[in-house]
Amino acid sequence: MSRRSILLLVGLFLAGALLGAGWQLVRRPSIREKELFLPEAKNDFTFAVVSGGEADPASQPEEAPASAGTPERVMGIETRVSRDCYPVGTTEIELTVINHTTSDLLYSEWFDFRRFEEGEVIRLIPIEGSTVNPAGLTESERLKGGDSIVLTVPIDLFDPPLGPGIYRVAQLACYGDTGDHALACTEISAEFRLE
Repeated sequence: MSRRSILLLVGLFLAGALLGAGWQLVRRPSIREKELFLPEAKNDFTFAVVSGGEADPASQPEEAPASAGTPERVMGIETRVSRDCYPVGTTEIELTVINHTTSDLLYSEWFDFRRFEEGEVIRLIPIEGSTVNPAGLTESERLKGGDSIVLTVPIDLFDPPLGPGIYRVAQLACYGDTGDHALACTEISAEFRLE
């Protein structure tokens, strides 16, 4: 291959790299658009590092800090039950949902239920036709940014009824724009105990 061909290929490569970098800068979301992202997704800057592989000390895994499992600050959506423990036979629980973002959150009246049993998570299926408002499966409610709401969630939807144990109530909720189009989704969930 001639010197001229090599220079032409290198030049084309560099021109492509510059065009790609320029295109990435032009296509980045605006500050206003970033407000609609989940807190974890607000950093859209991508940076790649090429290292020496497994022998490189920088590629060895770091130990997680002792507090890695417990975040210091609640980000996005905070959900909690009014009581940690309810008596067996309780028919409903109260769920407080706090929207810590500036974006509206779209949610529904339908929740998914799970039971924790001997290290396993078991999905619970409600009795057919037991949802309070079947239209609630497709309709969405809006929780404004910075607001909170207390939701009453029925738990007497199962046969046999829920016995003593630890349960999780959850649903997928999405941040929406003014046209109710989902922009990013998160989970509304909380654990409670029956004794």
